[in-house]
Formats: sequence, C-alpha cells, structure tokens
Amino acid sequence: MAREGDRLRYPLKIPMQAKQSCDFSYAGLKNQFRITVCKVREEAGLAPDGTNAPARQGERAPEPLVLPRDVQADLCASFQHTAFGHVEDRLHRALDYVDEEGLNVRSLVVVGGVASNKELRRRLLRLLQVRRERAVREDNSDMEVQLIFPPLGLCTDNGVMPAWAGVEKLLLGLSDEVEGQEVVARWPLGLPIVDDDGKPRVFRKRKISKSYRPLSTLEDEVEEEEREKGHDAEGMTPTTVHQEKV
Repeated sequence: MAREGDRLRYPLKIPMQAKQSCDFSYAGLKNQFRITVCKVREEAGLAPDGTNAPARQGERAPEPLVLPRDVQADLCASFQHTAFGHVEDRLHRALDYVDEEGLNVRSLVVVGGVASNKELRRRLLRLLQVRRERAVREDNSDMEVQLIFPPLGLCTDNGVMPAWAGVEKLLLGLSDEVEGQEVVARWPLGLPIVDDDGKPRVFRKRKISKSYRPLSTLEDEVEEEEREKGHDAEGMTPTTVHQEKV
C-alpha cells in the first residue's frame, strides 16, 4: 500500500537525529504516527481511538469505519519513508566507523521480513553506491561493501522459529519455568563501543560528497520541485551499480 501513497503528505521526524550513535529506536516514530493517525481520523469524522472489532464475543463486527484508501496509502508511505530514513542514517554512521577502524567488513546482509521490501533494497543499494563512488574518488577500493539479500522466499518473519523450537522442546518433555526468569525488553546486540577514556564512542558521519544527502531528504526536495513544475517525480529512481545477491 505504501507504493500507492504520497510519502510527503504527513511529515514525520526521523528518530534520534541528535544522537551520534548507531542505536536504533522507533518508539518516538511510532508515537508520532499514532498521533498523526488520530488527528487524521478526527478530521475524517471518525473516533480517534475507534475500532472495528465487535464490542462483545459472539457479536457481528460493525460496518467498517475506516479512512479512505488513498489516505491509508499516504499514511503508510509517510511512515515507511521515515522509518527507512532512520535505517539509512544509522547504517551510514556504522559504515563510517568500519572505515575509520579499518575493520574487515566486506558484506552487509539484510535479513528478516523487511528484507523483502523493494523500497528498502533500493535505498540501501543507493547508499552503498554513493559510498562506492567516494571510495573511487579517494582511491580506496577497500571501502567497497557488498549488499546481500536472501531469496525472497526466505525473507520472512522469524516468529515461526522460536515457536517451532518450543514445540520441539515440549515434545521432548522439556519446559521452562516462568517464575524467576529475567525479561529484557531491549536486549543489546553487544557491548557498548567506548573510546580510550571510557566514554561512549561518538559516531560522526562523514560527508560522502558535498552534494550528498540521505535519500530520505534528497528525493523529498526533488519531488517538491517537480510538483511545483507540475511534473510527477514518482518514477525517478537512482541508478544502481550492484544488484542484490541471491
């Protein structure tokens, strides 16, 4: 549905722009989106927190009280656009850290259900393309990173995996006691990266070129200019020099 929508109709802020780290968080974006949806529903004469679910078990669901499809598409496009802008920003910082530290990282693997999203693939391909162009200008071919996606059939949510593992354990007569287990809502991927003084590392982004800006901002400006001219910029896509590996 996001492909049908106008990603600029409902502007949302990319999360954590002031934080110079590689941490991700969509909490603020989800709250922005919730507020935006409530406002749009009010403007359409719908209850902000309304639901189409029946009030009691066994009752029929009421007639759907939903936003028009074009509005839904614009909301989806706006959310996806901002969410992927967050990915671009954090990935840009992480890749610059890899370059600065001389780490031997040659591949970026994108997995899970979101890896099947063509817009995400396109934007990550472009990010690596402009980084590759910078490497050529700086005569540093070692900076090249290959972008790898699994086959689409394997780009699914991994919720089945822990569920199946639970089934296998249950069949073996194994179970885990709920009591006494520690629940961590935000499990870190590793130890924090710190400088020699013990302070958290600041991940500053290098400018790939004077004209480079993240796709999330660059294409917005192009679309605005095209609209003012009366043209449609929807079909404009960057040229890529590397296709995903499957």
